[in-house]
Amino acid sequence: ASQIQKDRWLQKLLHLLIEEVESGEKTSLKEIAGKMYQSTSQLNRILKKNWGTTIRLLGDIQLLFAVQLLSTGYDSILSISHRCGFSDQAHLNRKFKRSFGWSPAQFQKKGPVLQDFKWLKNVVTSQTDN
Repeated sequence: ASQIQKDRWLQKLLHLLIEEVESGEKTSLKEIAGKMYQSTSQLNRILKKNWGTTIRLLGDIQLLFAVQLLSTGYDSILSISHRCGFSDQAHLNRKFKRSFGWSPAQFQKKGPVLQDFKWLKNVVTSQTDN
């Protein structure tokens, strides 16, 4: 396959992962692999090759979605943690503080930073279009 086809496939995969996180539904790697017409082991190899690990990529998407939800100020941190797929609020707190240096509560008090999570989709699109 050409590099353009590979880039488009990776873009489609990222969009699917983002949609899965945004939906708040727990989705297995097996289900994602099926939607991308790959075996689970092949999808794992692709993710590892392009982003280091599957877990890190999904975790990054979860954190970015949490940032967007926290910036709106409408939901509780507990609700946001569950909606983003974290096992509990403490898990979100640890990952958030490790990644950004503040707790979700501190971030929420600072006010909206991002207006729309869809900026990530735009970044992904612009990177694969080059």
